[in-house]
Amino acid sequence: MGGGAFKEGSTLQRHKLLLRENLGHQGPTRRTKAFSNIGMALAFCISLSLASSASAQETISGEWVVEQGHSAGNVVLTLHRDTGENTFMSSSTVSLETFKGLSQGQMSSPGNNVNFQIVREAGLVSCEGYFKEGKGSGVFTFTPSQDFVAKLSARGYTDISDEMQFRMALHDVTVGFIQEFADLGYDHIPAGELVSMRVHNVTADFVKSLKALGYDQVPIRDLRAMRIHGVTADFIKSLAEAGYQNPPVNQLVSLRIHDVSIDFIKGMQSAGLAPLKIDQLVKMRIHDVNPAFVKEVRSLGYEQASAEQLVKLRIFNVSPEYIQRVKGRVTGDVTIEQLIRLKTVESR
Repeated sequence: MGGGAFKEGSTLQRHKLLLRENLGHQGPTRRTKAFSNIGMALAFCISLSLASSASAQETISGEWVVEQGHSAGNVVLTLHRDTGENTFMSSSTVSLETFKGLSQGQMSSPGNNVNFQIVREAGLVSCEGYFKEGKGSGVFTFTPSQDFVAKLSARGYTDISDEMQFRMALHDVTVGFIQEFADLGYDHIPAGELVSMRVHNVTADFVKSLKALGYDQVPIRDLRAMRIHGVTADFIKSLAEAGYQNPPVNQLVSLRIHDVSIDFIKGMQSAGLAPLKIDQLVKMRIHDVNPAFVKEVRSLGYEQASAEQLVKLRIFNVSPEYIQRVKGRVTGDVTIEQLIRLKTVESR
């Protein structure tokens, strides 16, 4: 389950009001019953909190919001908790099957009290609340798994807080996941990194696909960056076919950040700009030097214009139309440097 950015005042605020609005439309008997259920839920949370004070564990609790996703069988889950010192929010699309005890029928009902669970190896997230016409909200509590704690301790993880265990449960960090990376040579990855890897879908299969292409023991932070920006094994293979064999990871990420696609590279090659270095491709993409611009400039008598000169033309807003106007007013050749100086003077 991945985490995501949460927009203040949107989904959470709407669903905080959902229960109140729905209760306001119910008859006295149903309203009283519903309030009783909420009171029981709140009392349950309070009792857990009191029990926590007497034990070594802290109670992890907060609010949940669920609404229909954009595809069949998926829902958007948002969890929010405020400890007074810190605020935690996570929003992600998950399968409805993630919830034990919640059906599509319950979600779509005209009004229904619900109890369901998210069962994970690291612990149990118990949710209680109300659904109406595909939208629901309520409260949750987290019960850490002591068996999971014991297994982590055996692997050297002896300082996992309840808060961290909650996040490991939320994003489904398992002992098997940890073992898969240990088998690949990544020993004792910090717990926070394990959570981040799950959030950004850094999997053992992804690491294996990179290793097969010559990228062995890529640091976790680089694996995460590659996932975030869409560096895939297929992208690396396509680069190799275009003449770029095994670029460094930072260059691969830079290409994706600046949307330097294989089509863009091939377009530049067909325009006569080959071979280009990766940093040149990135600069050209940043400054909107595209194949069409290159062809237009070259057709105006600048067949030997370099990548650096083409970038400068864009930086100083020297367009093909401007070049045509200048060439129509003067006799003889006008260099790219002269075009840039002239444009600079005119722009003052």
